[in-house]
Parts: sequence; C-alpha cells; structure tokens
Amino acid sequence: MAILRWLSYLPHRIVQLFMGVYPLPAIRLARPVLGHETAPAWLGPFLSSSTWFGRLWWTLFGYVILTGALTVCGFAAAGLLYLGVVIFNLGSAVLSGGSVGANLFDLTLSKDTLGRLGMLIAYLAGVFFPREYQRIAPATFGVLRSLLKVRRSIVRVIYRVGRFIIRVFGYVFLLGLSLLPLASLLMVLPAVLPQETVLTDSIRPARSFWRRFGRRVFALLTGFALLVGLLAIAVEIVTRMNLKGTYFGELARLILPTDLANALPRAMVEQWPYVLLIMYATDLAVLFAIGKVPLQYNIRNLAVRWKVTILTGLTFTVVVGLLTGMFAFVNGINQLTSNSGIPGNVFVLSDGATDELFSNMGYGDVDKVELEKVYYDRAGDLLPKPIAIKELPAPDGRGMVRLMSRETYFVINQAVPVKKGEKPRRRFVQLRGIRDPFVAAKVHDIRLVEGDWIKGSGVLDIGGGRTAWQAVIGEGAAANFGADQGKERLHAGDLFELGDKQMLVTGIMKSEGSTFGSEVWALQQLVGPQFGKQQFTTLVLRVEDDTLASAEEMSWHLRNRFKNPRLKAVSETEYFRDLGKSN
Repeated sequence: MAILRWLSYLPHRIVQLFMGVYPLPAIRLARPVLGHETAPAWLGPFLSSSTWFGRLWWTLFGYVILTGALTVCGFAAAGLLYLGVVIFNLGSAVLSGGSVGANLFDLTLSKDTLGRLGMLIAYLAGVFFPREYQRIAPATFGVLRSLLKVRRSIVRVIYRVGRFIIRVFGYVFLLGLSLLPLASLLMVLPAVLPQETVLTDSIRPARSFWRRFGRRVFALLTGFALLVGLLAIAVEIVTRMNLKGTYFGELARLILPTDLANALPRAMVEQWPYVLLIMYATDLAVLFAIGKVPLQYNIRNLAVRWKVTILTGLTFTVVVGLLTGMFAFVNGINQLTSNSGIPGNVFVLSDGATDELFSNMGYGDVDKVELEKVYYDRAGDLLPKPIAIKELPAPDGRGMVRLMSRETYFVINQAVPVKKGEKPRRRFVQLRGIRDPFVAAKVHDIRLVEGDWIKGSGVLDIGGGRTAWQAVIGEGAAANFGADQGKERLHAGDLFELGDKQMLVTGIMKSEGSTFGSEVWALQQLVGPQFGKQQFTTLVLRVEDDTLASAEEMSWHLRNRFKNPRLKAVSETEYFRDLGKSN
C-alpha cells in the first residue's frame, strides 16, 4: 500500500520538478497560489489538497500560474533590455552628432537573443529573493520547496567561491600597486583621501563635492605623470648604457604579445630588470628631494632593530644569489646550444616536427634533397650564383661527396651500474646514428682529441667469439661512462655497454662547449634496427659558400618550394637558438 500511495503522488512530484527550475522572480509572482497550505474551501472536499487528485489538480494549477508569471518576468526583462538599447542609441546619437530620431528604436538583437537575455536577467534577479523557499506551502508543494532550498545552497557555494576569487584578484591588485614607485603612490594619495597632502604640511579643507573631485583627478594625473617620468628616465639611461641582449628579452617576448613587444622601447623589453632597478633608484632620489622621508628615523630604526635588519639583508643576499645562479645557468645553456650551430649549415626535419627526436623521414625522400639547388631568392629574382650543397673529395677514393649528413637521433634509457645495496638508477643517453662518418665530421666541424673515426662495417671482433660496435663519443659522455668503470674517463680502445650491446670507443670528439659532448655516434645501419628507429630523423647539410645568408635561403627554399616530401628546414644557428629557448 505504501508503494501504491507513493506512486499515486508521483505525477504531481514530477510537475514540481519542472517548476523547480523556474527563476525566483516568477515564483515570487505566483506565491499567492504556491503559498497556500491547503486548497480554498470553496473548491470542496473533492479538490482538497489532502487527496491525491486534489493535490495533482492544485499542482497543475500552480504550474499554469507559474508559467504565466514566467512570461510576465520574461517580457519585463526584455522590456528593460530594450529600454537600455534605446538609451544607448540615444547616447550614441548625441555623442556622434547625428540625428536623434533616426536610429533611436533600432534593435540589432534578434528576437531569440532578446528572449535569452531576458531570461538571463530574470534568473540573475533571483539574488533578491534568497529565501523564497520558506514561503512555499510544504503540504502541497513540498518537492518544489526542497528544490528551491537546494538551489539556495548551490547559490551560496557559488557566492563564496566568487567572493574568494574576487579577494584573490584584490590581493593581486594590491601586490601590483605595491610594486609601483613610492613617490607616485604618495602623489596619488589625495585621490583616496582628498583632505590629505604630501608636499605641504597642511591643506585647506575641501567642503564642496566638485573641489574634492578636482583634487582626486589632479592627484591621479600627478601620480601618473610622475610614474611616466620615472619610467622615461630609466629607459633613457638604460638605452644610453647600450647593454647587450640577454635572456631577459627572450623571457619578455614569451609573455608579452608580439605587437606590444614591438611597440615598446627596446630597453623596456630587452633590459627590463635594469629599467626597474634604475626607476626605483630614481624614485628614492625623488623621495629624498621631496624631503618627506624621515631619514634620521630610518637610520635609528636599523640600529635599534638590528636583528630584523640582519635577517632582511641576509634574505636579500640569498635571493640575489639564487637569481644570479639561475640566470648564469640559463645563459650557460644558451651559450652551449648557440655554439653547436654552424652558420653555413641547414637543419632539416620532417614537416611538423619540433625536435629531431620526433622527426621521421624515409630513405628515398632524402636522396632528392641532396640534388637541390636554389636559383631564385624569396622574391623570385634570379640569384647571382646558385646555392648548392658543398662538395669535398672523400679520403677513401670515392671521389667528390656532398656534405649532407643523414642521421637518426635516439634517446636511450639505460641502467646505471650501482654498488651492491644501492638503489637502481637510470639515465638518458643521447645516441646519433650516422651514415657516413667523414661527411658527419665535416658537416658538424667535429675533430677528435684521440683515436680515429669509425671504419668499415662498424663491427669489430674483440675475442672470445664476441663482437663490439665501433662508436665515437663526446668528452662528457666519456667522463660519464668512465665513472661507471671507476675511471676519470674512457679512452680510445675502451669498452662500454649501450643497451645490451658492447660498444668499442674508437675516438673521443673534441666537443667541449657544444651539445655533442654528451652524445654517442655509431653507424645508423647498426643502431637503427637495434633500437627500433630505422628511418632518418635529421638531415644536416652545408651550403657551398659557408654563409648564414645562403643557409637561410636554402632553408626557405626547402620549406616552401620543395613539396615531395614536405620538410621543415631552418638554419642550424636558428635551430639551436630556438632549442636554447625551449631549454
């Protein structure tokens, strides 16, 4: 029986679920019906809210009344919106000097958009009726009352979250104000307190609204003018210092929009920390010139509160030291990557690749690049001399070979030998598979400090039925692998493990100050199948006249005119410069 009774009241509960999503102003208008605890006596016992039929009838009647109230609220909100449009058109006509009556009642919004905005206004107006659920009859409209209570709880949570967000933005705004020069903030003080003054000891009280308003405006303009003046002085001083570009400019261009960065003075973008320091120093001088800084009191305060003074000085020293070390590290990485680029080289990746680790090119595709020549510049004009890939005679009697190095780049995750009882460790090893050691050495301008380049098939018999692959490694890699064996570094003729293969060091590259110092070079036809990457990832080619201008023309030609396959080609200098920014 309880289930049947619950099911008998299910229809009017479903109707109240729909009523629960209506805006609160409409529910307020329909409250004369929704607020009745019982049905009026004139309806008789048959339609009494104590019976399921009477409660259903009363719920449907309330739904109809509520829908009518919603229509009234929607039209009222749309009317207010339309009135706002009329006022806006009137103001626009007056300001523009046009005809007032021509476009006064023009409504650029569609009816659907106007209706949606009207409903939005009706829902937003619900904040003025937060406790409307308390006036709903619980006997007849209990479900509606519960839904409105839940809605109020949700609104309260949203309100608290919104208030928290506003407070956070307020703190950020105050933090931004605290970074402004103190002199400009003191000049703006009368904008908040018109009865206060900075430059004089006293000021006549402003008794009228317009006098106080004038003081506020004057204070804002004075503070802004002083801020602009301090900034202009700092920019001019830094510009005359003619400092070299650093990492600061690259960081600023990553944050600022391109148009804004190009519009600002160069010193504000490239040397912004120095601009800020000089601006603050000038601000301090202005404060002393104003004479409102109690210098004697400040000096006495340092002596009295000596513990706080020492802690503050120590904190600033630590922060400056950390920043100095961090920027030195960043500049070192930039220097390392920039030294790896050769002006006459062109770095070629597959189309869409951002790094050679993610590049993938087929064997047949790269053969076409080797024959490319540039006859026309970017504007389509004939070049005085075609730009081609440089050729050199090979030492093994092969004749002339083009300096285009076909390479496959890997990053190998390898276990590091540890002592018994130590936790296992792993490291990344950079492996570069090269097709022709002579061409790779000439293209990258790499010389050996000891040993010789890879020869023959790249595989040597080391006795006992074992073989090892020949490898040429950088000085950094030689030190790392040597530490695994208890040596200062590996030398030509030493063995080390790469994956599950024995590698024989045939030579040590003179790679100090470049990214090749941590790499291992081996024949691509050996390491490609072994480590699961048989296609080339990178082409590095040297232009005939070894100039950056020719390398940029060749890279533009390969990017835009070479269609099969599509390639991403940049000068090697630009590639390593961008790599430094990514690092």
